[in-house]
Amino acid sequence: MKSQYNYKNAQLSSKINIPTPDCSGTPIFISDETIQYRMEKVLQEMRRLELDALMIYADVEHGGNFEYLVGFIPRFEEALLVLHSDGSAFLVLGNENYNKAKYSRIPAKAIHCPHFSLPNQPMEPAKTFSSILMETGIQKGMDVGLTGWKHFTSKVENNRDFFDIPSFIVDEVKEMVGNGGSLTNRTDLFIAGNHGVRRVGIGACHHPKNLVSRNVSHVLVRQNPGGDRHHPHRHHPQRRNPVAKYIRKSIKTILQR
Repeated sequence: MKSQYNYKNAQLSSKINIPTPDCSGTPIFISDETIQYRMEKVLQEMRRLELDALMIYADVEHGGNFEYLVGFIPRFEEALLVLHSDGSAFLVLGNENYNKAKYSRIPAKAIHCPHFSLPNQPMEPAKTFSSILMETGIQKGMDVGLTGWKHFTSKVENNRDFFDIPSFIVDEVKEMVGNGGSLTNRTDLFIAGNHGVRRVGIGACHHPKNLVSRNVSHVLVRQNPGGDRHHPHRHHPQRRNPVAKYIRKSIKTILQR
């Protein structure tokens, strides 16, 4: 008869070997050639889909598709990357990110949009949201793709008509393209499992994750075993605040990517 597992009989070993790091710790930097390759792949997909323009939305929690080309996310503000099929690009940025356009990995014209700023921020210059979006070159009759972060895959509904970004953006773009144009969800262009352009290039993502896990391991190893768990470094001044040390090291390395 097969015996059943009983967790009460489990025993913990007093010694656990430290895992061996599975990479060298050397960062994999994203080259300009890689960014250019990404741009060409996106433009190829736009032309295949016969899109005149692609609008890529970003905020602090949903910035991966935006960052894929631009190289940064807008933190606590919102942002749009408007990419035309001819390769011209516009960055629509809030108050705190407007001066960050110079760090974009692709050439793009910056357009200031205070509507994308945090609440109670200054709204100067006094422009309507529609007039700001018009500066991106969106016109009536255009076929525009909108990219958020969710690839809808319903089998009973038209997934192209679902949008996961703020309605004030969706409504305005629909008004701009008019009945002669179209607005469709094209998030799958980036992340669909069978054809999304972001399916490759995970090496650059692996390094910061590996760096953090290794440094957390270092922190745990350097703790004072058997000491006061509320004050683990009380009797070891030389070991004070190792967490901050390794976190600072991780952040510094990641920001240098």
